[in-house]
Amino acid sequence: MTCSSRPAPAGPHHLRRAGSLALALTLGLAACRPAPPHGTTSTTAIATPLDPLPAYTEAGSLHQQVSGETILAWAEAVTAMGARPAGSEALERTRQYLEKELQNLGWVTQRQAFEDTTPRGRIPFVNLRARFAAGPGDPWLRPVPVLIASHYDTKFYTDFVFVGANDGASGNAVQLEIARVMASSPAVAQRIELVFFDGEEASVSYTPLDGLHGSRHYARAWREWPRDRRPRRGLLLDMVGEKDLKIEMPANQSSDALRQLALRAAADAGHRRSFGLSNQEILDDHVPLGMAGLEMVNFIDLNYRVWHTADDTADQLSAESLAISARVALLFTEKYLLR
Repeated sequence: MTCSSRPAPAGPHHLRRAGSLALALTLGLAACRPAPPHGTTSTTAIATPLDPLPAYTEAGSLHQQVSGETILAWAEAVTAMGARPAGSEALERTRQYLEKELQNLGWVTQRQAFEDTTPRGRIPFVNLRARFAAGPGDPWLRPVPVLIASHYDTKFYTDFVFVGANDGASGNAVQLEIARVMASSPAVAQRIELVFFDGEEASVSYTPLDGLHGSRHYARAWREWPRDRRPRRGLLLDMVGEKDLKIEMPANQSSDALRQLALRAAADAGHRRSFGLSNQEILDDHVPLGMAGLEMVNFIDLNYRVWHTADDTADQLSAESLAISARVALLFTEKYLLR
């Protein structure tokens, strides 16, 4: 069972004012309660234990293992899949590619499949979830405190080919790098869930029946899971790879305390000038998650010149920018989100 809710559009780069839009999302989250996915259906099953989390040390910090060239290669591979709107064959190929890469890195994947109503009719959507395989028991029964997410669909266009190198592929590639690096520290990786959201992009324009399909579905399911197995904090990655990188964390549905910690993490990693706070409110996948109860931060570069154009191609990406986003995301997670 699915249902939809999404605020109305206003302006470029997902810029929105909240107010009544938030109410629409709230009603949508409360209106239907889907059955929880595999691994979270039982409220009585004993949670899988976690290895002790080691103390954080600057010398052993995971962010130092990041390879910008590796991230760029992943982003180029996803971009090469072509236009990837929800329900397309290209998106299925992308999904299979992400599954294979994650599994090769030691993560187990799960498809969270559902259908939803859109201006293009009923469309099948699939959120791709991943948890680290190492350790005893079922990873889907673990208490994972942190969620790291991006969207992997591209916006539907009929008049040009939109391949979404920065708007989609960049966040996916940074997530894969996070998966690769975290695999070297199983105690950290065990505490993370990676999610690649389907249907973030609106088919036409953002309304309660168009856009944010994957994150709204995930948020509704999240509310049904046992409390000790819900991620409590989260990081969303969206448009994090352009050459002139300037992450601006939006004000709405983003914890002020966590945004300040993210700035501290950027400074710790030596990349403070690439990060700032925005007083703008935007409509992105962090909104339904935050409204459901997850404490979220959104890493997004709002000033992308070729946003939603045919020119959002792989040549717009920078290995260094991708590395900066990954380093700060890893340091933020390991040093602050998990503590």
